[in-house]
Amino acid sequence: MQNLARDANRHVPELRTHDRFGNRIDMVEFHPAWHELMTMLRADGVHAFGWTSQQPGAHVARAALSYLWAQGEAGVGCPAVMTFASIAALKNQPDLLEKFQGKSSPPNTTRARSTGSKKALGVAMAMTEKQGGSDLRQTQTVAEPGAGGIHYLTGHKWFFSVPTSDLFLTLARTDPASPAFSRKLAR
Repeated sequence: MQNLARDANRHVPELRTHDRFGNRIDMVEFHPAWHELMTMLRADGVHAFGWTSQQPGAHVARAALSYLWAQGEAGVGCPAVMTFASIAALKNQPDLLEKFQGKSSPPNTTRARSTGSKKALGVAMAMTEKQGGSDLRQTQTVAEPGAGGIHYLTGHKWFFSVPTSDLFLTLARTDPASPAFSRKLAR
């Protein structure tokens, strides 16, 4: 694990904006060591153990696994924790949870594919904004309803955890009476 962690951290992810033909692809490439660590983490169940085990104390055991993994390589912890945490949020959105069931693993594929053909899906979160940092009360991004249950987001998130994920949970205000919404419209 130490050798893989060293290689994964020496070779930072690289953004490829275009393919060799000039087509826009916006793909982030990770070193093979990172993918190997993700495979190991998934095999250990760090990303979902609290939800997949029926044993008492499963969430405590998952927290211990996550802590131990972070001692060897913390970089893969983010996709594991984001995927784990998303399951609770997705329980409030049954149609999305249904698509996610059986695929609650961090991604370990080295090439982009449609989510339907993947054995594992990863989840990331977009919460952090420049003006508020981690103070979620300062969120200024607004979600406005559109046709067919789609919401349109207007705002600026400056940190997305794991941009190669398949699903992104984004924090946004929906209440037009909120102070942040009013400030946004006044600009």
